[in-house]
This record gives sequence, structure tokens and C-alpha cells, in this order.
Amino acid sequence: MKKIILKLITTFFLSSWMLSVIAADVNADTKEKTDLASIRDPFLPIDYVPVSESNQQQKAQVERLQSLIKWPKLKLQGITRSNDNRYIAILDKIGIIEEGDVISVQKDGIIYRWKIDKISDKGISRTQLSATETAKPLKKQQ
Repeated sequence: MKKIILKLITTFFLSSWMLSVIAADVNADTKEKTDLASIRDPFLPIDYVPVSESNQQQKAQVERLQSLIKWPKLKLQGITRSNDNRYIAILDKIGIIEEGDVISVQKDGIIYRWKIDKISDKGISRTQLSATETAKPLKKQQ
């Protein structure tokens, strides 16, 4: 019984070695060089897709389109200072805001988001975060 198991193990290792030799010969015949960028890193998440030139072009196109979006103006109603010397602003149709707040406005099917960077006696400083198209409502079936 031991001889049979030993023969099976030997046959298995020899066959796998032969397959690796044949695969090496095929690669040598076609003179294909393995590109290091095409080898998948086993430690990356399963769904990870490396950034390619086409993805970079798509990102550039999205940024270009976002620069064409006309962001609505925020109407400042007033600025005041709180007891702890922080400025607070009041925006029309939004309410009271403080530094660090993220605000959003929905207009013409697009949700616009800003981050309030700084509020001073001269006004507010904000950063545009995103402009996202809202989902269309489902039609009711009759």
C-alpha cells in the first residue's frame, strides 16, 4: 500500500513539473515577456482595478464637465459672533452654519454640496465638494 501511495505522489509531482516545463517552453517560443504591471498583487482586494489611462481620461472628463456646472449662489443673510468668539452665519433657505459644516442645496435636479472653511466678519469662505444628479422618481403603475 505504501508503494502505491509513493508512486501516486511521485507521479503527481512529476506531472506538475512537466506542465511547468511545457508552460515555460510555450512562453519561450512566443517570446512573451511578462509585464510586471499585468501581474495581480495577491494582497489587493478582489474587486480592485488599477487606474489605467482610460480611467484617468474619464476622471479628467468628469472634472471638465463639473467645471461647466453653474453652481447656485448662496445668499448670506447675516453674520454674528457667539460667546466663545466664533463666527456664525445665516444663509437664506439653509439656516445657521458654522465653520466645518457641510451644506447642500438641491436645484434643477442636482444636489450641490459645499464645505464651510471659514466665517469672518467679511464673509464666508467655502469649498465646492460635489454636484450630484438626483435620481428620477419612479413612475406609478396604473
